[in-house]
Amino acid sequence: MLNLIKANQHGFTLIEIMAAVAIMAIAFTAILSLHSQSLTMNMAGNFYTRAPLLTKKIIAEWEAEVAVKGSAVELRETLDGFPGYSYEISELEMESQMLFPETTEHNNTRIIELTCTLLYNDGEYSYTTKTLKLIK
Repeated sequence: MLNLIKANQHGFTLIEIMAAVAIMAIAFTAILSLHSQSLTMNMAGNFYTRAPLLTKKIIAEWEAEVAVKGSAVELRETLDGFPGYSYEISELEMESQMLFPETTEHNNTRIIELTCTLLYNDGEYSYTTKTLKLIK
């Protein structure tokens, strides 16, 4: 009679269910970790793909302002159409006598070292471009 009762019972024991839940929890934790890591890498990839183009755009805007007004003006510090991006641009005038020591035709030529730093997500990612510009 005892064998007959055991033969009719179907299902899982509590230990088997707990082991299955533990295995699923470990698997879901690993998947969630991979997903968040994938999102972070995607964000970094997007930033470092856009950054060189955006810094060139900022420097071109700076050059256009210099060409129109004759002197550099303060550019806005945020980029339209790119939320979360900001930038800093600095200029350092260098001595032109180092390049043109003996000629007088270049006396009114200025050499400017531009440093443009692009920031994203409150400085979490940054990209810096330096360039020299000759301005007459």
